[in-house]
Amino acid sequence: NWKGPDASLHEIDALVGITQVMSRHWLSTLSYSYSSSHGYQTDPYKLISVVDPVSGQPNEQLYESRPDQRRKQSLFLDNKIHLTSDVIGASIRAYKDDWGIKSLTAELRYRWQLGRDYYVEPHLRYYQQNAADFFHYYLVSGETLPQYASADTRLAKFHAQTYGVKFGIPFSETSELNLRVEYYDQHGNGSPAGAIGQLQQQNLFPDLKAYTLLLGYTFGF
Repeated sequence: NWKGPDASLHEIDALVGITQVMSRHWLSTLSYSYSSSHGYQTDPYKLISVVDPVSGQPNEQLYESRPDQRRKQSLFLDNKIHLTSDVIGASIRAYKDDWGIKSLTAELRYRWQLGRDYYVEPHLRYYQQNAADFFHYYLVSGETLPQYASADTRLAKFHAQTYGVKFGIPFSETSELNLRVEYYDQHGNGSPAGAIGQLQQQNLFPDLKAYTLLLGYTFGF
């Protein structure tokens, strides 16, 4: 109830793409996506601190506030290259929205076929983005509160790498058992310029590390 009345979010997504056979061993896909949303987009569980202008100690906590409109666009290029028996997958994606976020994603996979019984597929992914226009590590007591503000690190400037490998055992042309292991490593600016008081000794953007283990079975029917 303290967050106000019920609200709705409406989103429209569109995707158009073209796939071209470049050669007998090279398949390329180029696609463009557009998304428009309006309505309630604030995360109701995210808080932002209002700190003392001298000491940097938090005086109060406020709920974040995000714009109620967002338009997102992305351009995606994907390539599959078949070697004698192995397959290379390379892709790049450029993204931007009207919240001020721009990002770039590059991904590389190499499917190494080890006989007819199984394969190994190393995987490398790099991602970087800049911060949303309304991202703040904190707000300062006594200053005019902005219309929109969020301390959600998903809206901050950061970069991340993913390292992984996939093991697969095909049973037929339409079914296989696979195991994927990945390591995710994310870094942001934990010591922003102009940090106030005790915040200069704090890590305002801790690194994020995660491990993923996924066992899957795919089949056609």
